[in-house]
Amino acid sequence: TYVSPQRKLKNVQRLDGSGLSTSAVDVGGDYAVPHVGIKANIFEPVDCLATYTRPYGADANFGMNNAYSPTAVKYAVDTDDFGLTCSYKVNVGKGAIRFIGGVSYQQVDAFLSRQTLLAFGNTGLGVFKLSDEAWGWRAGAAYEIPEIALRASLMYSSSYKYDGLSGTVDTTGFRGAFPADLVPGSTGVYPVSASAEIPQALEFKLQSGIAPGWLAFGSIRWQEWSKLGVIAINGVRSP
Repeated sequence: TYVSPQRKLKNVQRLDGSGLSTSAVDVGGDYAVPHVGIKANIFEPVDCLATYTRPYGADANFGMNNAYSPTAVKYAVDTDDFGLTCSYKVNVGKGAIRFIGGVSYQQVDAFLSRQTLLAFGNTGLGVFKLSDEAWGWRAGAAYEIPEIALRASLMYSSSYKYDGLSGTVDTTGFRGAFPADLVPGSTGVYPVSASAEIPQALEFKLQSGIAPGWLAFGSIRWQEWSKLGVIAINGVRSP
């Protein structure tokens, strides 16, 4: 899936006392959401599916020298998920029940740049980079009747706890504007750390054939997003 969102911020005004304002900020940032899977019948009645996808992410480019630049010039979050899911089928009349379980290994990379417009007379960029990895699991069940393309499934996915997010904050882009270089610790590359949690989720899916060549489907998903709030960055400097 390729996504090209059309986004614009209007009447941007800073509330930090600087008085900066911009009438409109065009927000760029296209992104792709790949989903690749290979399914195999291991032996009767066990099937397994190996997958690669990017389930969570974000991408936005706000540009430089506008009222939003001190908050963010550009940010990106990429999550690579490598999963293996297997099912055990039990025939029931015309249909079958599948008991499903699996695991996933995830890697996350995050990037954020901000521009200093007033502090110490700087006009450079500060850059955050963080990365980590985590394991998660899923379990559920499905009922299917292949004759009418009916399938109903309920799946639970565990949380992914990124307790070891680590990386750097690079403020070397601040150099070259007096008197910033005279302030001890104002520029350099410093280690930073953080922790975050991709919350648990529960999803129900239903599909059924309704006429020759026609398939109706839908899904409902709940995810505990309250677990993912403001992510505190631990380090000596903030761009």
